[in-house]
Amino acid sequence: MDDRTRRKSLGTEVAASLAAVAGAVFLPVFAIGTHICAFAECREPTTREIRVSQGVAVLLVATVLTTLLLAARRGARWSWLWHVSVAAVAGVAVIGFTLGVDWSPDPEPVPRNPDYVPCYSGSGDCPGG
Repeated sequence: MDDRTRRKSLGTEVAASLAAVAGAVFLPVFAIGTHICAFAECREPTTREIRVSQGVAVLLVATVLTTLLLAARRGARWSWLWHVSVAAVAGVAVIGFTLGVDWSPDPEPVPRNPDYVPCYSGSGDCPGG
C-alpha cells in the first residue's frame, strides 16, 4: 500500500471510528429518552422512533466493521485495541438499546384447560348469572 492510500485509509478509519463512538453514545441516550416519562404519560415508542433507532444500529454496525477492516488492511496493531473496545461498547448499545427489537425468547404458551367451557353473554350458562 503506497503512502497516499495509507493516509486516505487512515482518514476514513478515523472518521468511521468517530461515527461509531457517536452512534454508541446516541443509541442509548435516544432509547432512554424515548422511555422517560417524568412530566407526561408513559408511552410506547412511535414507529418513527423505532426506525431511527434501528437505522442508527445498522449504521453503527457498518462503521464498526469499517474501522476493523481498515485497521487490518493497514496492519495497525495498536488501533485494534481502540477499535475492539469501541466494537464491544457498540455491541452492548445495539443489543441493549435498539428500539423495536425483542431479544427475549417467546414465552411458552399456557396449555388450555380441557374442562374449560366458554361463557357467552346471554346464554344463562355463566357462573354468577
